Parts: sequence; C-alpha cells; structure tokens
Amino acid sequence: DSNQPLAMTLAAFGHPGLRFVGLGLAASAFWGASDFLGGLATRKAHVVMVVALAHSLSLGMLLLIALFSHSSVVSAHFALIGLCAGAFGGVALLLYYQALSLGEMGITTALTGLLTALVPVVYSFFTQGSPKSSQILGFVLAAAAIALIAYKPAGAPRPLALGLATLAGEIGRASCRGRV
Repeated sequence: DSNQPLAMTLAAFGHPGLRFVGLGLAASAFWGASDFLGGLATRKAHVVMVVALAHSLSLGMLLLIALFSHSSVVSAHFALIGLCAGAFGGVALLLYYQALSLGEMGITTALTGLLTALVPVVYSFFTQGSPKSSQILGFVLAAAAIALIAYKPAGAPRPLALGLATLAGEIGRASCRGRV
C-alpha cells in the first residue's frame, strides 16, 4: 500500500514514546522537499531571490510561532548567536542552491550532506566515546550510498559545483555549531 509510510508516520506522532520518530520523519520530508524545490526554483529565478524568499518566510513563521506560543524573550547574547547562525545558514543555502542550479545535484547533495554531518559525528565521538559496531556499519552504508549517488559515468563534475558544495557544507557546519 502506498499510504503505509504516511500512516506509520502519523501513528508515530500519536504514541508518546515514538513521537521523536514522527518528528524526525517529518523533518526529513520537509528538508528534502525544500532542497528539491529550492534547486528547481534556482533554475528559473536568481538564487539570491530564492534564498531571500525562503529565509523571509522562515523568519515570518518563526515570529508567528513565538508570538502565539508566548515564548519568552531571549537574551541579546543568544539572539546574536541565532542571528549569526541564520546568516551563515543563508550563505550556505545560497552556495548550495547555486551549485544545484549548475545541474550537479547528485554530487552537490552528497558532498554538502557529508560535510554538514561531520559536526554531530565528531561531537558524539568526543562526548560519547568510540562508535559501536552498528554505528560504524551505518557510516559505511552512508559512505556507500553517497558514492552511489555521486557516481557520474559521463565524466567528472564541474569544479565550480564541487567548490560551491564544499563551501556550503563548511559554512553549514559553522552555522550548526553556532559559531562565527
């Protein structure tokens, strides 16, 4: 049945112990859809306009949620960290969408995702110790998947796309850490 993944996701939201699974699946779906649609949009419109529109809509939603949830006001220090992380994230997204608009989607997404994922992996290594064998197997499978996605039999990808993807991943790592 084609509706089974959706039904499982909705069921996970209702179960207190599995709510994180539903939220994770929903986040993955939204991230994937936004990357795909952003990449398509940059083929028709200028990348700066696409990123400016995306960030404006995100900021508007954030402010609405903060207003209606009666969130407390954050300190100036944390507001500055959030502002810097958002700015670095915007620059990373700009570079990422520019690389996608060059048509090198497979290598761009694989390389950017790999570089951005280094933050939680390295952090976990230092805070929780060496990975378990099942986690190492997950790393190997992820590396194999990236290699399969990035494989291009018709020749090498454009250096500009590789450079933009690398910069997007590195800047994305900086924004995830909340550092400038």
